[in-house]
Amino acid sequence: MTDIPDPAAPAPPAAPTAPGPAGDDALAGLTAEVAGLRSEFATALPHLVAALKRNDAVQDLTDRLTRAEKQLSQRRALPSLLGVARALHRVRQMDLPSDARDTLVQELGQILTEGGLDEFGAVGDPFDVARHEALHGAVGPDGGASVTAVHATGLAMGSLVVLAAKVSIAPSATSQEANR
Repeated sequence: MTDIPDPAAPAPPAAPTAPGPAGDDALAGLTAEVAGLRSEFATALPHLVAALKRNDAVQDLTDRLTRAEKQLSQRRALPSLLGVARALHRVRQMDLPSDARDTLVQELGQILTEGGLDEFGAVGDPFDVARHEALHGAVGPDGGASVTAVHATGLAMGSLVVLAAKVSIAPSATSQEANR
């Protein structure tokens, strides 16, 4: 009985090249091709590495430019945003129904946030002379103090303090303990 080959079965491996002149020529041709490809690769590799480094440098430069353009845009909008901040401060002090005041405060705060300004200053924050203006109170003997009341929140654009928070302070608990 004769076996019928399965058409879905993988093909048997090719027979090795027979030694002799034809096999030696094929091996020599393949060896020459590999040597040529290695030579091309060795020639191209430094250029490819340099291109990748340039690409990284270009990407870094693009990122820095994008950040600088964003900062410039925010700084140009700063006078208008300070007007919004003043309006927000006035709204907080107005005698309005709480739901209307809360809506206005939320909407004005959103305008500030979209412009890149963040409000800061809350009761319990550590006092920081770079971010707060103390209207009442004093620091402890070790220079530490905590915010006890916020009279007006501060504004910052990233790490830049645009407007210091106006606060009342008292010596911090650690400052008081150190004094005992």
